[in-house]
Amino acid sequence: MKPLRIGLLTYLNTLPLALGLELGEIPCSFDLVRGEPAELNAALLEKRVDLTLMSSAAYLRLGQEAKLISSPLGIACMGKVGSVTFHVKGDLRSLNGEEVAVMAESATAASLLELLCRRLWCISPRFIKVASVEEASRYPGFLLIGDRALFHPSFPGYSSIDLSLAWTEMTALPMTFAVVAVRREVWEGRQSEVVLAQAALMQSLEWSESNSERVLSEASSRWALPPLSIANYLRRLTYRLGPKELRALTLFSEFSNAN
Repeated sequence: MKPLRIGLLTYLNTLPLALGLELGEIPCSFDLVRGEPAELNAALLEKRVDLTLMSSAAYLRLGQEAKLISSPLGIACMGKVGSVTFHVKGDLRSLNGEEVAVMAESATAASLLELLCRRLWCISPRFIKVASVEEASRYPGFLLIGDRALFHPSFPGYSSIDLSLAWTEMTALPMTFAVVAVRREVWEGRQSEVVLAQAALMQSLEWSESNSERVLSEASSRWALPPLSIANYLRRLTYRLGPKELRALTLFSEFSNAN
């Protein structure tokens, strides 16, 4: 039988989950598949990965086809995150009925933006998918996520809104951006292997927490960001999903489905 295929995002925020496995510090008998959020979301649905870190929005859309691992892991943040930013030219109210740009890979962030526009800011812009920062910045409002947001924290003539902070201010909860999920048929047929994969991810995270200087060194060699900025960013993130993070996931689902 082929080894389980574990999907991991290519973003900086995934490094603490992945690095111990990548460097061989944690024994791994699984195939690691790297990709952007939209790619891994599709890969799980199309059975090209068995277990993956995926966007919360995509996980919720899968319904009974996927489930969280038994000790939930993911990516969440209480308050400002810095990697999910909505840039606005002028007043938010001026965007009502206007086109705003979202990056093609931003499933959860795009859903969060739409939710905040509707519930918090009471505006109804039209969302247009774009492929590059240059294209996005031609619009009066645009959303950047992940490494793009970290590399481009501000733009002349635009104000910047951190969507994680906006969510926390609205709900008093963290924002759960991604979860580790497994295809239900894989869980039912290969449960013991899924448990081992879960343990490997947890051990990789624990290794990263015990070797923060090594993580920072690796991150600095891969991403052209100041080491202090990288360290501050990673410290904002929560990878173990507890009751608050899971409640936030449920509330995000409820708000997203509300008319």
